[in-house]
Amino acid sequence: MTQEFGADWTDRYTTAHEKTGGNVAAREAMDLYNNHLGRDIGQDKNTDDATLRAQVLDTIDNGKAVVIVAGPDGKSPQLAWSRDTPTDKTIVGPGVGIPLPATK
Repeated sequence: MTQEFGADWTDRYTTAHEKTGGNVAAREAMDLYNNHLGRDIGQDKNTDDATLRAQVLDTIDNGKAVVIVAGPDGKSPQLAWSRDTPTDKTIVGPGVGIPLPATK
């Protein structure tokens, strides 16, 4: 979206999207933070899809992204750095039907 519509429009659109109902606080915070990373990656309109994909995966693998894990009680969602979280330790928050990315 950043490449097509610019960082400012994408920021306004994705922030409004994340602030709609159904997002638990940890999920909203993760999404807003990771969206910011994505906007930074997408700044160069000349970067091809394969390079963008590689940059996103590098950001996740190098621990710059955040993911959701179970809190100390085993249930409550909390944020963790992607570098510190094996993929099988991320959780699916309420209202979300897909797993969250983390390290392999």
